[in-house]
Formats: sequence, structure tokens, C-alpha cells
Amino acid sequence: MEHIIFIRSDQSDAYYPNNSPFKFKVCLNEVLQLQGEWKLGILDFYIDQKVTKKNNHQLYLFCDVCSGVNVFPNIQYSLLRRIFPTDMSTWNYIFSFPIYLPVKKNEIQVLEFLIKDEHGENASFLKNNLSFTLQFIPSLF
Repeated sequence: MEHIIFIRSDQSDAYYPNNSPFKFKVCLNEVLQLQGEWKLGILDFYIDQKVTKKNNHQLYLFCDVCSGVNVFPNIQYSLLRRIFPTDMSTWNYIFSFPIYLPVKKNEIQVLEFLIKDEHGENASFLKNNLSFTLQFIPSLF
């Protein structure tokens, strides 16, 4: 059994008024109970904002519930996905081959996300809210 969760960067602004498109928390409607070992991947990523010369950056999407690689010092979260600007000057993707990372929690109510650029700086040039779809799948091992 898998769990598919649609995430919007502004969906929990009432709970977390300091949320921004590059650093935000999302409170799920129900606690996600995961028995055993699970993996997390991102299926798609959308932001209604064009890439310009000024903001032509790679995006690094970090999440607090997965364990794995961290490419920048002093960041507590693991890298969920690196996102490159597309030929259409956007960061919009449907990932044909999701990368799955181990989940380090069995009960999840709040997810925290952080987006950095390739220099390890907050992606504060992101002004519009973004959305993406997460997929939780059980580990086979």
C-alpha cells in the first residue's frame, strides 16, 4: 500500500504564518501511520514562476522526514530532489524515475521543507507558491 500526498507550500499558512515558498511546514489532515520501513519520493514539482537570468538556479529540495544525503553543511534535512531549470524556463517537472529515500519516522503529522540554490543559499527568489506530489512506498527489504 502506498500513500500519495499532494503538497502546496501555502496549505498550512494558518498554522505557520512564517511559511514562504522556499521554507515551509505542512500539517497533514491526519497523522500518517507507517508500519515497518518506508521510502519517500517526489513524483512532480510545479511553480508558476518563470526562470530569468537573475534567478537561473538549480533548486535543492530538502525534507525533514527522510534520511539520506545532505549536500550543504549545517542543514538538518536530507536532500529529496535536485531540480534544474527546464528548456521552457520553468522548474516544472514530472519525474519519470522518482528517487526514493528511507523515511526516518513512523508517525508523520508535520512535514518541513527547505529549498536552497546551488550555492546553499535560501531560494528567496521564489516568490510564488509551489506544489508537488509525494509518494510513500513500503521498503521491500
